[in-house]
Amino acid sequence: MNKLIGLALVCSVLLACSGSVTIMSEEENLGTTATSSGTTPTQPPDGDGGSGDAGGGGNVVGGAGGEGGSVSDGGTSEGGSPPDDCSSNALSVELSPISPNSAIVIGGSDWIEVARYVVSNATDKAIKISFAQVAQLDPNGDIADFTEVALSTNYALHLIGSKVSDDGTSLVLTEEKSGGLVIQPKSSQSVELSAKFAPVLSSSAAGGKWHGVPRSGHTPSLALTGYRLECDAADVIRSVDTELPNPMVLRKSKPIVTQLSLPTNKLANGDMDLFKFQISADKAGSVAIRQIRMELSKTEGLEITGLKIRRGAVDINDASAWVFVPYGISFHATTSKPMYLVFKDEETISGSGSVYTIHGSVTGATAGQDITFSFVGESAPVSFTGYSCFWVQFSYFVQLCEYPPDPDNFCSKFGNPPKETSVWSDISEVPHGLASKDWTHGALLDLYGTETLSL
Repeated sequence: MNKLIGLALVCSVLLACSGSVTIMSEEENLGTTATSSGTTPTQPPDGDGGSGDAGGGGNVVGGAGGEGGSVSDGGTSEGGSPPDDCSSNALSVELSPISPNSAIVIGGSDWIEVARYVVSNATDKAIKISFAQVAQLDPNGDIADFTEVALSTNYALHLIGSKVSDDGTSLVLTEEKSGGLVIQPKSSQSVELSAKFAPVLSSSAAGGKWHGVPRSGHTPSLALTGYRLECDAADVIRSVDTELPNPMVLRKSKPIVTQLSLPTNKLANGDMDLFKFQISADKAGSVAIRQIRMELSKTEGLEITGLKIRRGAVDINDASAWVFVPYGISFHATTSKPMYLVFKDEETISGSGSVYTIHGSVTGATAGQDITFSFVGESAPVSFTGYSCFWVQFSYFVQLCEYPPDPDNFCSKFGNPPKETSVWSDISEVPHGLASKDWTHGALLDLYGTETLSL
């Protein structure tokens, strides 16, 4: 995994590193502040963000003008005494193994944890971090994606900041207001890096720019790059050299898909409900759905025909929405195949949305047989934003493409988008429609759920 190698070098290499945010000290508490999807960040997130390199906080770099002050030498003395509170290795910083995984984050959100660090104090004294700086280090992200950042412990804010230069290219330093982040002697402290994300702009509102503005589809990775101790000279910044946090995916809104229980999961011949779910929209705004990727598996001898999608209590017209299983469902052999719920035009989801049921005619059901329907979650690539369309040679399911479709929503040239995927939009473009460039795939959506019917 890439390392943070010093802010000046990183910013000279990555165009997207358009500045750093200066964190100021302010006493505040995250408490039970809700994230974009309404969850409460009072427990550490599950995840395997990867462990960092220990001792990452020991390097000291120059401050303003590159002239930085000096600090005392690190290491222990010949007598074995620990370093003092301003030694170069007084603190070490590493990325926590439970730093958050990549996730969809919503523009205009409240505090969302984006990284977590372990800060260790090797001295016999409590040490206060009075200043810190963070940078956006993903080429597909931008410092403009953030409106405010914070360092906290147990979600109690200690250092916050929001000041960047107007053009997003220079660091603006500000003085500490009060408080600060204190690391107790001979201990390690889990420190959260959280952010408030800016509301995303449409292409027209952003003047067509991709960088320097918050855009849907950005993948910002916010990282702690330096800090100053209370005992340091005013022009000292200690650099942080550790692994990069996982990138987030910025969107205007997102769908929420929830599996619902069937009246029965006992398999029977005849038309029966096979899978049921609800699609709602994040509180940030409406979304659009064109396709949901699923998987179907069944035992030998079981036949399922006439699959349909019911919205609420009414079947959707076959010309408007359908269930597509490539090459059909073979009744004479055990089969496991991809399955797509396809909407010819977009299905707009607002608020609590709608309940959908897949149903069909079952024949050949005998004891010991079963059929299983499952959502298919997607993990890679992390982000894609483009167009949605039908292929001119294969119009049964929707595909993503890098090039605009024709007026009938067909594409003959695709580029290299994710394939065989769920397709949805956060409706971030103005105007939005089938031909707008705000469609993406199912990566990082919480698509979980399996229904097995058996006899």
